[in-house]
Formats: sequence, C-alpha cells, structure tokens
Amino acid sequence: MSLLVDDILKILEDGKWHDFLEIKNFFSNESNVNGVIDFLTEYGFVEQDQNRMKISASFFDFIQEINVLE
Repeated sequence: MSLLVDDILKILEDGKWHDFLEIKNFFSNESNVNGVIDFLTEYGFVEQDQNRMKISASFFDFIQEINVLE
C-alpha cells in the first residue's frame, strides 16, 4: 500500500487539481485506490472537490520545502 500512496502523491505533487478518473485509470489494476484516496483525505494530505482532488496546501508547502533541502 505504501508504494501506491507514494505513486498517488507523486501525481498530485504539482499542486493542481486531478480528476478521480485520471487517478483511478492510472492504477486500474489496483483495488486499494479508493482506500488510499480516503486515507490521504482523512489525514489532510489531499483535498477533494466534487470529482477531483489535489494535494493540500500545507502538505504542498512541506514537499516544496523538502525539495529545496535536497
């Protein structure tokens, strides 16, 4: 599951809205996609709006800070 979390966050790290179907189609052979999206939303890593999602502003800032340090 952790690889799926990493892969989904990699798609979302641009900070833009992404359609749920885009994410689900990318991982069409994974049955845990909905569970991972629910987890990421519940713990504030992503925001949802209708049929789309994006990385949360605070988590986006955190990732940007880490990338500067690397």
